[in-house]
Amino acid sequence: MTGVRRAVIGSLALIAGVACGRTDEPRPAPGEVQTVEVGPALDASLTTAGDVQARPRPAGFSGILPGDFPADVPTYRPATLADFGDAGGGRRYVLFQTPDPMARAAPAFRAALKGRGWSGAGDSYSKSGRSIAVAFEDARPGTRIRLEYTP
Repeated sequence: MTGVRRAVIGSLALIAGVACGRTDEPRPAPGEVQTVEVGPALDASLTTAGDVQARPRPAGFSGILPGDFPADVPTYRPATLADFGDAGGGRRYVLFQTPDPMARAAPAFRAALKGRGWSGAGDSYSKSGRSIAVAFEDARPGTRIRLEYTP
């Protein structure tokens, strides 16, 4: 009986090997890349048009400014409040991070300061006996804007 079992198992293995090795497609030559046409992806027709959370929001300012931040000092938009704290000597600072390049952010922020009545140039501005200092740092792909003020 064991001989018959071996013969049957061997025959089945041979049949399975021959059946699995068949292909109707020609095999590519060695080194040749075979390409296959495929249809569009299953999610190709999906859209976020009706999704309230996926709608792009207008570029603005994100973060909560310190309570002592001067109301007449502008915030840069689009930007995020990255840090704030004590600058020493009774002064405070805020640090804005914007995706805009420094070549755009620096002149726009300086113009916004002047538009709010601040006078000065470069990194020093004053208004009504108060002063602020502003510094720009290239943080490619964006810019950091550090603003020091006296509360």
